[in-house]
Amino acid sequence: MEIKKFSHNILSENTKIIKALKILNQTEIKIIFILNKKKELTGSITDGDLRRAFLKGYHTSNKVTDAMKKNPKFILENQINNEKLIEKYFFKLGIDQLPVVNNQKKLKRILLSSELKHLKQYQQNAFVIMAGGFGKRLRPLTNRIPKPMIKVGNKAILQHIIESAASVGFYNFYLSVNYLKNKIQNHFEDGRKFGVKISYIKESKPLGTAGSLSLLKTKDNLPIIVVNGDTITEVNFKNLINYHKKNKSQFTIVTNLERKKRQIGVIETKSNKVIDIIEKPVVMTKINTGIYVMNKEILKLIKKNHFLNMTDLIKKIIKNKKRIISFPIYENWDDVGTKKNLYKLQKKNSVKSFN
Repeated sequence: MEIKKFSHNILSENTKIIKALKILNQTEIKIIFILNKKKELTGSITDGDLRRAFLKGYHTSNKVTDAMKKNPKFILENQINNEKLIEKYFFKLGIDQLPVVNNQKKLKRILLSSELKHLKQYQQNAFVIMAGGFGKRLRPLTNRIPKPMIKVGNKAILQHIIESAASVGFYNFYLSVNYLKNKIQNHFEDGRKFGVKISYIKESKPLGTAGSLSLLKTKDNLPIIVVNGDTITEVNFKNLINYHKKNKSQFTIVTNLERKKRQIGVIETKSNKVIDIIEKPVVMTKINTGIYVMNKEILKLIKKNHFLNMTDLIKKIIKNKKRIISFPIYENWDDVGTKKNLYKLQKKNSVKSFN
């Protein structure tokens, strides 16, 4: 790709993180390259780099140099036809954009993995969507239609999830179904018309938000993505898998930062001595989004065909001292589990952000 077509994704070292955040949310290509005063390539920023920066305590007012990955991978102009080298970067290292520089390290163009048709594009991981709940909080809407089949815009919630994951290469889907399961199966069938493969985990009785995973049959040992069927999000699931693997996690929880302003002053004390008063502080809380990645070994903690909620599984994982981490998100995320949230989402005229 020519540089002028990529200009929005190129920033100087003095740029604030807030601008990088906005660009990553708005542009199709999810990486930014950082240049110094001499226009030399000095770093790159992805959403993963921003997450790590926020976890370290950096803010949107910091410079991009605080968050960027220094010395990013690149190739020289005279290596542009070296297919083995390019495949090493794209496939083995799992990157999608590769900067091309000259001998002075000046950025000349960006090579995209989509330009190389011979590279493998599919994510083989099992992608499980929990779609068996009764949707009691949405009644009477869910008396005749399962919650994941409620439309947001012109598509069912389930379709939004599947298409979002398929857009970054996932194709091996498992839908865990129970309540009004025929309506889901009749709509999606084997997934062929959506360009994916869909299998069904059929609960003979309600098994909670995690119990049906005991019925999951996969032949490989790849990490498994699990998503609640009432969730609409712009999270890049490929980045989520990469984050999980890079951090050598056994279980990863996607978390969203919720900000709530207290309506009264908060007193801070040491013993009984008042040391500070904060008027109407903003309280930051990490909340569970209902999106997870787990290694296959975690399935051993789930008794076959027994009721188990995800919160109880997470407690088991902690008790068994498995490595469990969080994946903080800044992308749009909506839980459609209540009428208030559903109506708020349906009011939005633009559905393009969910496609």
